Amino acid sequence: MCLTSKYALSLAATLVFLTACNNTSGPPTDPPTVPETPAPPPQTPEEPSVPEVEGAAIIYDTDFGLDVDDVGALAMIHVLADRGEATLLGVVSNVSDPYAPAAIDVINTYYGRPDIPIGLAEGGFYEEAYPYWRDPDPRYIKDLAEDFPHDTSVNPADIPTAVETYRKLLAAQPDGSVTVVSVGFMQNLSGLMASSPDEHSVLGGMALVRQKVKELVIMGGEYPGSTNDLYLVGGREMDPSYAADVLENWPTKTVFNTGLECEGIVNGQTLADTTPESNPVRAAYTMFFGKEGEGRPSWDLCSVLYTARGTSGPEGTYFTTRTDEHLTLSDAGVSRWVEPGDGRHVRLVRVLDEEVMEAMFEGFITTPPANP
Repeated sequence: MCLTSKYALSLAATLVFLTACNNTSGPPTDPPTVPETPAPPPQTPEEPSVPEVEGAAIIYDTDFGLDVDDVGALAMIHVLADRGEATLLGVVSNVSDPYAPAAIDVINTYYGRPDIPIGLAEGGFYEEAYPYWRDPDPRYIKDLAEDFPHDTSVNPADIPTAVETYRKLLAAQPDGSVTVVSVGFMQNLSGLMASSPDEHSVLGGMALVRQKVKELVIMGGEYPGSTNDLYLVGGREMDPSYAADVLENWPTKTVFNTGLECEGIVNGQTLADTTPESNPVRAAYTMFFGKEGEGRPSWDLCSVLYTARGTSGPEGTYFTTRTDEHLTLSDAGVSRWVEPGDGRHVRLVRVLDEEVMEAMFEGFITTPPANP
């Protein structure tokens, strides 16, 4: 091949290359970049859900087994709850009888609330709770637990303590919303005040009470005073120190149903005639007396009435209140109302006729469950 031909071929190749380059839309580019999805913002832990509450939010602290009006009062709370006037948050026993929580659950189950939290007192006081001060003295809570449906263990190791139950329930409620109804001994309340922060609340007991409790309603505090007020003295197995701690240090309003105000209001006598044999409230009153048709003074029911409705309701004015004195308790168990008021202690004075209140209470405890 001649030199001219080599140059011609080289020139042709160059032209082909340049033509190919000119036919492109531009210089080659990297593949398009897909924008990264931004990471979601960190999630704030949700606040614990607060159960819906209607009416008074109640924790019921009871010496279930020593008397039977405790059963009537628990039944009354359930009926008030059926009517939207109360919410039973939980029940704690201030006797250490392992059958007490089970018997409480019997009543809760009968009224269609089998999952109400229940706690048991520590300390070993009244490990067998029965009316030791009278004859007959049946341990009726054991019979209730053995004869009626429930799903609560009678092994104390399986039952949360009263103080733990208090702390869990209070921590879940809005501030200043809970009423504690105490119808028995006060070691649970004293223990709650002394309790330490835990998984339920970072607050110590006193701060937790101050933040969550609206008021404490106590059945006790006989007026003008007493040397043998059962729940202040402690009965045969305790001493007055727990009650004295509560009277002196409980940080919220404390309302006293002094017992004698409702001494003449007797209830339970119509249960056998108006309710079925499957009613454990009827069974409790029958077991307590050893026969049907007997009634018991409604001390505890008066406390529940005030808690749910205050000083008045459809039937009229139930109580007036006195705040010009406060209740004291000596180391020997001698109680006395003394002037002046301390801004915390309130004493109820019943003004509604006994017969009217008796008919009202009997109506409550004979009302069948709304949702059995």
